[in-house]
Amino acid sequence: MSIEARSNILSRLRAGLGDSQPIDQSQDSGSAASYQWSQTEKVDRFINVISSVNGEVHRTSEQGWPEAVEHILKDKKINQLLVSSQKETGQKLASRSLELISSEKLNDHKDKLFFSIPAALTTCRSAIAETGSLVLWPDEQEPRSMSLVPPVHLVLLKAEDIHNTLAETIHAEGWSSGMPTNVLLVSGPSKTADIARILAYGAHGPKELIILLVE
Repeated sequence: MSIEARSNILSRLRAGLGDSQPIDQSQDSGSAASYQWSQTEKVDRFINVISSVNGEVHRTSEQGWPEAVEHILKDKKINQLLVSSQKETGQKLASRSLELISSEKLNDHKDKLFFSIPAALTTCRSAIAETGSLVLWPDEQEPRSMSLVPPVHLVLLKAEDIHNTLAETIHAEGWSSGMPTNVLLVSGPSKTADIARILAYGAHGPKELIILLVE
């Protein structure tokens, strides 16, 4: 496209705006639904929605979640777990009978990541009751590959971090002041029905999503 053609298009667009005023986004809720569920209702709603799409929820406590992780993996005959050794999650699991692989050394374990690491544990920033979604906020300690590659993804979620809606989440957490390169909204394990309309899990990511709900 020539510079002249581009200028003509932009001129027409500006002329079409006329005297319209910019929208005050702080006062505009758009078409987003608004709910005011109680804490108990938010927890129940989140569990019901994510369970309906094959998400697995285990209710636990601040003291009990490391043992819960150990039992879950033992039941699934999994002994290796990818986790951040710099975060509290990895530090609290250090004394458990699990083979922990540090996410900070992923560059040394790329082959293992794609071919042999069976599970990963990450934290999450929050969750959304309306849609049963987890909000993942990848960083250097927990890169996005941790939640996308291993077949089993365990997530530590604090019940107090469950919001009513996405709009409420964005506002309450001040997303406009700074975001990572990727924010992930996870609403269940990876699935597809592209082939013969048969629902299959694990096609584009983890086939199992396990939430440790800390209350």
